[in-house]
Amino acid sequence: MNAEKEQLLEVKGIGKNIADKIIELQRDGKMTAMESRLEQVPEGVIQLLGIKGLGPKKIRALWKELDIISPEELHYACIENRLTLLKGFGEKTQKNVQDKVEFFLKSKNKRRLADVYDLVQSILEHANEQQFQLEVVGAFRRKCNILDKVEFVFAGELQVLRKILQDNDFQFEVTEKGLQVKWEENFPMVFYRVEENNFNRAILLKTLPEHSWEVNKVPYESEQDLFDHLGYAQALPELLDWSEDELSTVLKPNEVLIDVQDIKGLVHCHTTYSDGRNSIEEMARAAQEAGLEYMVLTDHSQSAFYAGGLKEEDILRQHEEIEAWNEKSGGFYIFKSIESDIKPDGSLDYGDEILGKFDLIIASVHAQLNMSEEKATERLIRAIENPFTTILGHPTGRLLLGRKGYPVDMQRVIESCAENGVAIELNSNPWRLDIDWKWIPLCKSMKVPILICPDAHDTTGIKDIRFGIMSARKGGLTAANCWNSLSRNDFQRLITKDRDSRLNFINNL
Repeated sequence: MNAEKEQLLEVKGIGKNIADKIIELQRDGKMTAMESRLEQVPEGVIQLLGIKGLGPKKIRALWKELDIISPEELHYACIENRLTLLKGFGEKTQKNVQDKVEFFLKSKNKRRLADVYDLVQSILEHANEQQFQLEVVGAFRRKCNILDKVEFVFAGELQVLRKILQDNDFQFEVTEKGLQVKWEENFPMVFYRVEENNFNRAILLKTLPEHSWEVNKVPYESEQDLFDHLGYAQALPELLDWSEDELSTVLKPNEVLIDVQDIKGLVHCHTTYSDGRNSIEEMARAAQEAGLEYMVLTDHSQSAFYAGGLKEEDILRQHEEIEAWNEKSGGFYIFKSIESDIKPDGSLDYGDEILGKFDLIIASVHAQLNMSEEKATERLIRAIENPFTTILGHPTGRLLLGRKGYPVDMQRVIESCAENGVAIELNSNPWRLDIDWKWIPLCKSMKVPILICPDAHDTTGIKDIRFGIMSARKGGLTAANCWNSLSRNDFQRLITKDRDSRLNFINNL
């Protein structure tokens, strides 16, 4: 027996067979036994594993007993009411499966903005180095959360463009309009060739969404021309998902959209006290290096046992560490907080005595997401009305391309936040971007502040703030509407536990 296998066998739960498979996987990049079994299973059946709520046993029953071998066939079987014929599949289960498979099919072959962001920036930088006229347009330029393709316009020789793109793993196809390439799992990137004298107008026309603008009737020669006409000092393509009539209600011409440099505090981050990968000190130093002034530490509460939620003794120990840091830090300040789970009845994790030990509370839902809209809304409102709640975290619980948010009457939620002096998080994790940007104008009009938070679980996660900024700009958010654009001293005044004082401070921002 070799040393590698002996070492593996020392790990609890690993026997000889598993050890052999681990060694094979490490050596060959695959396991013969798994490859053999996969050859016996239709590709579409494997795709069913990507549908939330369907485990291997249910998928096997669908395949073997109903001959369902693709998500499309599963959807049709739900419409025909055939799943109820199977043991363990009642009408309620069938309806749930139908909702999940419809979401899966709508999300298929799409990407989150963050998935392609670095690749697009790399292409643009390479083109700039070559002094080649190339610009990204469409949904990416508008900084949409979800993309079904990435579009560019270019003016120049096709062979130069291909040379710029050659370092990427693309499949190329020359078309009448220019060039189409396929990236991972056939995700399309389209390059439209235009005349040099039409380049700036092409950027505008290929970026305007047809559902909001009569593209063929737009008389402007560039984005800047359009925004000059609307009274804005600069072109703001992020706002183009709003119609021309809506724009003045989203952002006034004298307002300036929030930007990354406006953020002064890192709010909502996790450490090794719960499910984070870095210590308090490592997170704080990374935030300092990013140019921030303070950090709001929000590990998980005890109900989130699956994420190492903090028991009372953990909280006391963490607070001692935070206090020791604040005494010696020389300026960078850590606020004591917790991401308190909102229980099904709307109450917060921990009793009042424990909640009172924190500087502020982020209240979030993490479990039991299958409530009716009425119950889910009442759950959130009760949490908002709790005097300890300072911020409502990721209010719909959605995971982009992963699951829908739970149904909630967002207008009622925002109104409750306005009445109670509670801010709402725009969670910048690329999977969430929650609250959705479409609700930001209502938050602004009702003086409900937003916080742009990375929900960072390690030091690299701090950079996700940029995706929250992009989404916030789509909704017309300014620094004046964003709590963590405040200096540490103003932020400290704002998070007072006296709700009347907080409402007064908000109203005077």
